[in-house]
Order: sequence, then structure tokens, then C-alpha cells
Amino acid sequence: MVDFSKPVLATPKVDVLSILNGKIRSVARMVFDSDSGVPDGCVRWSAANNRFEIWSEGGGSWGPLAVTYNINVSTFAGQSSSYYRNANNLNAGAVPLARLPNASTGAKGVVQLSSSTSSTSSTLAATPAAVKAVMDALGGKANSSHSHGVGDLPSASTSARGVVQLSSSTSSTSSTLAATPAAVKAVMDALGGKANSSHSHSVGDLPSASTSAKGAVQLSSSTSSTSTTQAATPSAVKSAYDLAASKANSSHSHSAGDLPSASTGAKGAVQLNSSTSSTSTSQAATPSAVKSAYDLAASKANSSHSHSTGDLPSASTGAKGVVQLSSSTGSTSSTLAATPAAVKAVNDALGVLAGTVGDIGSAVDAIAGGPVFKRKPESTPRASTTLTADPHLANYSMSAGFVWIDGLLRVAAGATGVRLQFSHSGNVGDSAMTYTALGMSSEVIDIEQVSATSVVTVTLNNSYSHVVLVKGWIYLAAAGDLQLRWAASSGATTTLSSGGYIAVSATG
Repeated sequence: MVDFSKPVLATPKVDVLSILNGKIRSVARMVFDSDSGVPDGCVRWSAANNRFEIWSEGGGSWGPLAVTYNINVSTFAGQSSSYYRNANNLNAGAVPLARLPNASTGAKGVVQLSSSTSSTSSTLAATPAAVKAVMDALGGKANSSHSHGVGDLPSASTSARGVVQLSSSTSSTSSTLAATPAAVKAVMDALGGKANSSHSHSVGDLPSASTSAKGAVQLSSSTSSTSTTQAATPSAVKSAYDLAASKANSSHSHSAGDLPSASTGAKGAVQLNSSTSSTSTSQAATPSAVKSAYDLAASKANSSHSHSTGDLPSASTGAKGVVQLSSSTGSTSSTLAATPAAVKAVNDALGVLAGTVGDIGSAVDAIAGGPVFKRKPESTPRASTTLTADPHLANYSMSAGFVWIDGLLRVAAGATGVRLQFSHSGNVGDSAMTYTALGMSSEVIDIEQVSATSVVTVTLNNSYSHVVLVKGWIYLAAAGDLQLRWAASSGATTTLSSGGYIAVSATG
């Protein structure tokens, strides 16, 4: 980059030579793109605009030199521009094909060569190779003065010319022989004994006509005859035509109101229906409805198909499905179905329970004049086998007198038994307790005398779940606190199921 306003008096001497050399290079190259301080009227070559330009210091820009000096070149080397646009003046170089016209059968021009011997183009020119191929093919042909024997020519037929053999036969059916004049004369002689075209016959001379043979025919004007040996008269044809003319054209149409409605018992007009749920017996299904029904049927299983249990969903309280039966009376499953045996066992147990409750409850009510009721539901399953881990009915203050114990304990399968503990801080007199375990192969009843602290174990079959009914009474000789506890007798994972309860009815 050169600043043309320098050097000045203040310019260091060491920079003067560099500035001058820069100016000389810019002037020699006629390029001032990155220079500053360029003097007005300076001329440069613009590679970007492909022209000479002059600097206008007042305008602060470069302008075309031709405009400034009105440069107008009208001739070059003494010739006008039209001279150089005339192709006749070319004396060197090659003219591009695009500047030349194409040759045709009516005008000269450039042409493309072709070696094809089967082309029908009228704009291509044959190459020597194509001409040679034609000459080689002609070299194997016969001269115009050659001759043939009969064996050299093809035989004539009804569809092609050729050599033919003559025949004088009048009975031949050949289509490859030609008749001789003798055969023609024989036919003419035979025709001489035939009747003229103007002769006539009586009906009796002619055979009767039929649908399979020509002959004499009798006319009939009937329009109801079914004869196949008579011919209809114009009168019969007119009658049939007049009747046809009184009928509707084949292109006639009816509105639905002109026709009776169709039903399952009679023909008639019918309305189409694309529904697949309609139960109508007076409408007709559209192809769309038929296709929908077919597609649905195609997606279904065949009538002979079968399912394994694994193919079907399991039943639940909210959905249909396959279900496993169970004879247990102590199960809390919501996915199993009770067998008649389980239903009978519960029904039998309820019968026993109803009788026992009625008898003992009446006795207590009679003695005490009305029960005092305490009840503890078993709302949380217990896995513990320790009685003291969770007192279920604890420290109920009881007066002296009779106490009625009523309980229902549900025990899950896996437990070998259930334990119950009754304790009282006072003295216990006579007492009796009944434990009934349902859900086993046989009923178990255990009668125990209880003391101030008594633990009773009911043995169970651990293959089943059970319902243990607890019924009995205790006579308390003095007032005190009563505690009742229960737990599974064995099995760390055995659960005393929820849903059971223990209730106490006392006299005081």
C-alpha cells in the first residue's frame, strides 16, 4: 500500500526510497487498489471491470476511461466490424459445427456419417464401410441374364406365386394344381345337361325346409306358433313389431316409487345399506358392507381351531378368562373359583355355627340379662409365630361372671396349626372352649379347660388354607383384665390372614 501524498519534509530519510519504489511499482502495474492519496486523473487497469479507468479526486471514485476521452473504435486494421462477422473472410482456423447448417436432400451443409445398411435416414451420409457391406452382399446375387430350373423356384399356392403343376381332373380338391383346358371342357360339357336358371319346380319336387336344411317352406301369420318348419309372414312380423313398439325401451328407467318394495317373500325395489350391524330384512348389503364382514371373518379363527390355557387371559374380578378351581374354604384369592365341595363345606360350617351361636348366646343373655360386647378385627396379616408380639385383644377390664368368646381366624396354607392364648389377672372357674377348623379333609374339635393363663394349639393340615371357628365360655370368679392373643403355630412365612376377628360378650 502506497500513500501518494508522501514523502513530505517530515518523512524520515530512510523511508523516502521505499515510498518512491512503491509509487513506481503501482504506476508500472497500473494498479492502485490499496493506495491512498492518488492524484486526480491517474489511469489504472481494472481487472474486475475489464477496462481502463480514471481517478476523479473530486468524486472520490474510478470511472471508465472510454467515457472520459470519448474513445470510439469504428475500424480495426482498416476493416469495419461487419468484415469480421462475414465468414467468407476467414482464412485460418476452424468454424464450429454449431455455426454451420445441417445438410439435407435439398441443401448443402454438415452431415453425420453412418455405417448402417438398414437405416432409412435422409440426413446421414453412408461411410465406405456401409458401401462395402452392400457391395459384398450384391456379390453373392445372380446376374440379370441368369435362368432357373423348376427345382430352383418355389411352388405356387393360393397366397404366393410360383411354379405350378397342371391337372385335367374334375374331382380334385387340390389348391396347389392348375386346371388344364381339357378339365375346363369336361366341366362345360357336364353343365350342358343341367337345367337353365329360368326353370321352375312344383312344391312336390323340393324337399321341406328345416332349421338344418334348405327347402320349401309354408308361411304362417301366427304370433303364438312354436313351429320350427314354417316361416313368419310380414303380417306376423308386423304384429310382433307393433307389440314391441308398445313396450318400454331397453334404456327406460323407473323411480323407486314406481316399483314395489322388495322383501324376503317378494321381488321389488331395495335400498342399499353399508351397515354391518343392521338387522333389516328389507334392505340389501352393499359391497362395502360385504367386504367389511369378509375382512372381519378373515381375521377370525377357523371353527375347528383350539386353544391351550396359555392362549387365553386369566379371569379376574374385572375381566372374563380362564380360571383355576379351588376346594379351599380359607383362600382369599380373587382369581380362583370355588368348587361345589368348598361351597358345601362352608354351608355345613355355617349351619353348625348358627346352631352353636344361637344356643350359647341365648344362655349368656338369659344369665346376664343382655351382653356387653367387645370386638377386635384382624385387619393386618400376621407372619409372627410369637403370641406376645402383638396382643390382639388386650387388657379388657372384665367383672366376675360368664364371658362368651366368639372368633373367626383365617389361616393361609403352609401353617401346621394356629395358637390361641387366654389370660386373666383374677381366678378362672369352670370353662369350656370349642375350636373348629374348616377346610381339612375332616373336622377337628378340641375341648379344653382353661386356667388363668392357657395356650391352646389347633393342629392344621398345612396343604390347605383354613377357617378356624372359636366358640366357648369362661367363668371368671373375680374381676380382672382379660387378654386374648393368636398367631400361626409354625412357619416363618406363614401368615394369619386378614379378615378374622375375636369378640368377647361378658355379663358385666
